[in-house]
Amino acid sequence: MKLTFLFAAIACIAYGQRTVPDTLSLWTRPVSRAPKFDGRRMRRGAGGVAVPVVKPAGEFERARLRQAVAASDGVDTRMLRATQYDPEATSRWPAWWRRALAADLPELSPAPLTIAGDRAIAEVVVPRSDSEASNQEAELAALWQRGYRDTLVVWRGEPVPRVARLVRRVRALGWRVLFAHGPHELPSSTPYINAEKLRRVFDACLPYCEAVLVHWRKTSGPHWSSPSRYADVIAALARDANPRIAVIGEVYVKQPGYELVTAVPGCASAVLVVNASSAGARVNGVRELVRKATDAPLGVLIIGPRPYYRTLGAGRVDMTDAEIRDWCHNRENDFLAADWSFTITLAGDGYGERVFEGRRQSDALTKSQWRNVR
Repeated sequence: MKLTFLFAAIACIAYGQRTVPDTLSLWTRPVSRAPKFDGRRMRRGAGGVAVPVVKPAGEFERARLRQAVAASDGVDTRMLRATQYDPEATSRWPAWWRRALAADLPELSPAPLTIAGDRAIAEVVVPRSDSEASNQEAELAALWQRGYRDTLVVWRGEPVPRVARLVRRVRALGWRVLFAHGPHELPSSTPYINAEKLRRVFDACLPYCEAVLVHWRKTSGPHWSSPSRYADVIAALARDANPRIAVIGEVYVKQPGYELVTAVPGCASAVLVVNASSAGARVNGVRELVRKATDAPLGVLIIGPRPYYRTLGAGRVDMTDAEIRDWCHNRENDFLAADWSFTITLAGDGYGERVFEGRRQSDALTKSQWRNVR
């Protein structure tokens, strides 16, 4: 009798749990009852909640998805190859993104830019061990002594509680936090992720942040055929989570040719200019070029003497770590002295994680060793 009562109580609790409907709205938070349990199509998730079982898409389903995506003007077909998705994404989230990218988005005004005049350092990421956590905090302490006060926390898809704890911890250390969703630049990664998870990350993290970047790494403009609509969706979700947060758009300078890839939401408080701080780039010349695309306040990404797409060790051939560090610091001074609003310096010279000349280089402060550079 007791066991029967226990099962009945669990069933009642499970039925009362909230789940996200397939027709997830961008601007409201709808609630639906959990579906009736069907053992053939569902499994019991956490708390006994009925969770759909989604099988990996077969070739027929992938072909149908490609056709559906190709018919949508707002979605970049290169980023929606079904073979790159997790099983849930192949069946559900592309449809959500197609609706979101075609939606009438709310009109939002720019929020105050509280990082004006600041130098930020990147990348703070979720540590995978105690040693990585200790290394990251040691790097932050050393960088604080060098005058940095802002840092960019990059979310790569880790569990929401872990990245939320990281943001609160960095904020508790006295840092002003910028935030970005930046998947690794790999063929298998995609920004078209579970939209409800993205919302939960924003809800948990952005109240502690000064600004959010709409593009970073795999979500950066050159990976898209039409990045502006994606930037609009990210900006709207971010401002829904924190109405006072500054949104930072992107202008990517493609080289050679100096073609501009622009994604600047209407509510952007500033724009990050990427691939325009390398050796030989004139500060005022870059400003004149970017002003053809936007009149928003400008920040610049600094990665070293080579442009971003050539940073696979190329910038280190004739320069020591100390020389690169000093070069970046001088470049920050150049832009700030010319009245640019802020700088973001990528600590590891720009190309993620790799081994160069027998040394492991990393943009993540969990692995970098800049405090030891003399």
